Formats: sequence, C-alpha cells, structure tokens
Amino acid sequence: MIRAGLIAATALLCLALLATTANAFGPSPGAEAAKTKGGKKKKCRKGQVRVKLAGKTRCLPVGKALPKPKAGDLRLAIIKEALTPELGHVPDPKDKIPPPMEKVYRSFSPKALPAMEKAVGAAVTRLDNLAEGKAGKSALAAASLAQASAGGNEFTQTVGNVTIDARLTIAIDATQQLVGTASFSLTTDQGGGRTLKVTTEIPIRLDHFGFKSQKCPTAEGKLDATDGIGVKVRSEVRSNNGKTLEEFYEIEVVDDTEMQGIVADDAKLDTLEIRSIEDITEKAGGSIWGGSIIKGSIVRNTVVNMRTGEYDPHVTVVNVGVVLSGVLGIFTPAIRPLVAQRLKASADKGFAKTVDFEMKQYRELEQGWNQPNTCARLAFSRASRSLTLRPGDTGNETVRLDATRGGSPAAAMWSLSGQENGTFELNSDSANPTTFRYTVIRSGNGVEVKGTFKSISKAGVAEDSWIQKTSGEVNHLTGNFSGEIVRSTEKGPSVESWSGTATLDRSGPNVSGGAVGSYALASGGITYQVSGQEGLGVTACQWSGSKVVELPAGSASGSGGVLGAPPKFIEPPYTYSIRISTPPLVEFTFTRHDCPPGAEEEEGKEETIPFGAELDTGEQTSPDGIVYTGSKEESFLNTTITENWNFEGKP
Repeated sequence: MIRAGLIAATALLCLALLATTANAFGPSPGAEAAKTKGGKKKKCRKGQVRVKLAGKTRCLPVGKALPKPKAGDLRLAIIKEALTPELGHVPDPKDKIPPPMEKVYRSFSPKALPAMEKAVGAAVTRLDNLAEGKAGKSALAAASLAQASAGGNEFTQTVGNVTIDARLTIAIDATQQLVGTASFSLTTDQGGGRTLKVTTEIPIRLDHFGFKSQKCPTAEGKLDATDGIGVKVRSEVRSNNGKTLEEFYEIEVVDDTEMQGIVADDAKLDTLEIRSIEDITEKAGGSIWGGSIIKGSIVRNTVVNMRTGEYDPHVTVVNVGVVLSGVLGIFTPAIRPLVAQRLKASADKGFAKTVDFEMKQYRELEQGWNQPNTCARLAFSRASRSLTLRPGDTGNETVRLDATRGGSPAAAMWSLSGQENGTFELNSDSANPTTFRYTVIRSGNGVEVKGTFKSISKAGVAEDSWIQKTSGEVNHLTGNFSGEIVRSTEKGPSVESWSGTATLDRSGPNVSGGAVGSYALASGGITYQVSGQEGLGVTACQWSGSKVVELPAGSASGSGGVLGAPPKFIEPPYTYSIRISTPPLVEFTFTRHDCPPGAEEEEGKEETIPFGAELDTGEQTSPDGIVYTGSKEESFLNTTITENWNFEGKP
C-alpha cells in the first residue's frame, strides 16, 4: 500500500470545519453520472473519478478527487493538521462540543500556534539527526540508540512571550522500528496556572520511513513495495497548576500502502499503482464538556503515469467511511457526510506528499536497476576464455539477459558497446536471447578477442564482455599467385604468363608464436602460357601453348622452396618476403602460327625450350600476420613484369 496513506493520515488529522454545510469540493457536474439506474452504475465522464463519501457517490474531476503530488515531510503535515483539530459546532443545547483548537491557542497568546509549529519542526529535525548520528538500521543498533537517548534531548523554543520546552526521546516499537517522541510544554508570562501540553509520537526518518521493497524488478518488470506510518498527537489543556484536565484532543493516524511499479522494455518506470488505506481516530473530551470519537477510513486506488506524473482517472477510486460516537453520535445522519468531506479535504493535503514521496522512492530504485549488472546479468552460451580462437575463425554464439530475481524477460534491447581484435554482429537487437556472429581479425600470444554487449529490459540493464583467447600461431600459408611478362614489338605484344597455387609449411619449430619463422614449399603447381607475337624473332609468327608444372616440395634454400618467409618481426606490421620458382631445366613446347609471308615454313611448327616462372614478392608488410597479399610491377626497355599474390596464414 502506498505512502498515500500517510498523506491521507495527515489530511485526516485536519479536523476542519465540521459545522460547514457548503460542499468542500464545489459543484459536481458529474454527480448525476454516479447515480444508479436499474441497479447499474453509470460510468463517470472522461477525466472524472468516482468518489464515495459516507455512502454517497459522486463523480469529480480528477484534480479534485486526487491532489497533485507535492514535496514535503509527511510527518510534519500530519502533526500540523493534528495541532488544530476542529470537531465543529452542532446545535447541541448543552453546548458540549469542544471549541476549535485555534481558539485554545489564542487564549494563551496570538503567537502560541506559530511557536508550537516552529517547535515541532525543530523537534522532527533533531530526532532525525539524533537517529542518523548514533544508530544504523539494525535492531541492536536501535536498542543502543534508545538506551543512549533515555536521558532525553531537550531544547527551548521562544516566540514573543511564548516559551515552549521540548523533550525528545527515542524508543523501539513492537516491529523493531525506531519511534521518536516529542513532548512540548507551552507557557506564557501571563501566569494563572493554565498549561497546554502537546505530545507527539512519530516515526524517525531512517532512509525511507516504513518503505519496504526489493531493489530489483522481476523478469516481467514488476516491483512491489509496501509503506506505512503511524503518527499520534495528544493535546491537553490543564488548569489548577496542571491538576485538572479541562479538555484534550487525541488524534491517531495509521496508514498502510501497497504499491506495484511496472517497468517498460526501456528499463524505465511506466506506471505506479497505489492502494492506500488510512485509518484516523479523533478523540476529544475533558471535565468541562462531553466526549466524542470520530473514526474515519479513506481508501484510495489509483495509477500514476510515471512518464507524465498524471493520474489515470479510469482506474481511480476514492472511498471515505466515517463512524461517529459519543456526543456526536446523536447527530450522525446530518453530520456524517460533512465529516467525510472534511476528512478527505484534510487528508488530501497529506496524500499529495505521499504520492510525491513514493514516486521518489521508486525513482531512486529506478536509478539502481539502470546501473549495469545491478538487477540483470548476461549469460553467454560459452563462457569467456573457454575457447582458443585461430586467425580468421568465425562463428555464432548466444547471449541471454537474466533477471537477478530469476527468469528472463521476453524481450531486450541489445547494442554493441565495444569490440577488440575481431568483428561482432548482432543477429537481432530485440530478442532475448539473441545470437551474434564473430570473426577473428587479429590474434597472437596475449591477444584476446573481445566483444562487449549492453542490454536494456524490464528487469534492468546489463553489460558484459565475451572474451576469448587466441593462439595467433601460424604454421601454414596457403594461397595463389600469378604473373606475366609483356614485351612490346612492332607486330604487337608478346606475352608470357603464369598462375599457380602453393602451400607453405613451417620448416622449424614455432619458438616465437604468431607467424614468425621460415617456411618451405609443401605442394603446389604453376600453369605457364605464351600468346601474341613469338617475340623479337625474325619470323614474327604468333605463338601459343601452355604447360602445368607441379612444384616439388623443397627446403628454404633449395629450388622450388621459400627463400624468405613471413614474418620477419614479432609486432605488427609484419615484414615478409616470399619466393616460389619452378624447378630448373623444365621444358616447354609451343606452336607457331599465323606466320607472315616469307615464313610459311614455320607455320604449325612446334619448338621446345627451357623456361622458368616464379613469385618473388621482395620485402613486403602484413598488417596482422595472417593475410599476405600484394602486387608489384617493374618495367625496363620494352618489357613490363607484373606479379600478384594472395596467401593466408593457418594454424
């Protein structure tokens, strides 16, 4: 139930103008809508709220049915209303209804009431400071504080000719909560032996009064809380130097509030449902007039839109019940509706502070669950550092947001907040769980692939990193290469070209990690071709032909081997050189054709010659030690030589 009760309590203590016959709420244009017809209740018009006062139902604008939230100390609001109860005047021939308390204060001094209100405010602050300075929240600490304050904490407040002596104590109630008591004795310099004593019992502000809630919402975004407060104020007027009790006023307010906050998918509060039950008991009596008792109960059910701070009139209900006894019981039929109006009007002053207080408590909780990993956690399908990834590795993994209170929200808002040594891509940014794809772009000793994910949900915010080790070890190079020699002639270009594939294996142990070391040719092949003009030959025939040559495995120093191996240095960018060549003395056969006049005897003639083709990258750099790709070109006289290569490191 909500602290709204506290507010109501405060209002209830306002025993305002019972004698007034005017409608405290003003005209009710929607009152007719609340009447029954054929046993069925009509709905209130849009923006109106159903309010039931002492059995009579009417429709009121939401602004009059429920006050807007307003900051303030709930305890002070209740006490202030209780200092000046007014049971009101009724046509009692014996005049046994107590007079308004304002009149009692004025009988002491015009400054008596302001002085008492000032003293009460000072007392509440001192009690709070006393509790916060000497005790924590545990029952043991509370007991130590109660014992330490047994001697009291006294002060004097003076306004004009009014002096108020205050005595403060702290005790533990049946629920092990700290309760402060403030006793005020009012005197003036007029003498006469007449005194006014006011005693209040209030809860001490230890963080959140009686507010109780878990810190985190459920997986469905629900967070329940309860609150409550009890305040008791007794005012006594005595004469004959305190021996005769002329009149007393005792007001007790007990409020119980239940709440449920609803959190949206963006981890922000959507609504706050409040149910408040506030019970008020007002007693008056003494030696000079008959006693009376008023018991009231105010029940409020409402929903606050936490985005706008407005009430939802469609789900709001207010019900005020009143029971009169003692001298007022004679006039129950006439007085009860007026008392109900007065109690609600008084209670509304406190309810405004109650709603404000409860909204602030939920906002404070909201700040907590919006801190990553306070109320939600991320769970990965495979834990961090459970894998050892290789250069170029890729895969799919699953990540799920879990509520710390159990279960998982049906949806979550996902984002990538960081990535290192790899690329990450979410397959869905709203599902829970969701999957992501990773690709390793850098590896090595001490290098870790890291993707950081953030998720926002009804259960709160979570952020965590998926981190995996990498071996960075390269033992094989696989890829392809190509090249061509183009010579310019008067009859057109003469072209020799080749393309090949190769696998290179590490030729020694990997003692440095990564790709550092020398590599030997393990396997491969080259296709050699000629086209265009035969060359600079006098025949000026065209030539064509091709040959596939298998590259034999060889050492780093042998023919067909790797003379330079990637990389030469440990840290990027890595420097490397690769040379792959055909074995010596390989024979190649080509055919002459399209010979010019005078060279007819060469037409169709085949000729076998030795040839050689190679890849020679020279000194190059690799940014990651995994991919070795590049090209180069050189020209001299009428000849241009071009080479291309593309290799990838493998574990």
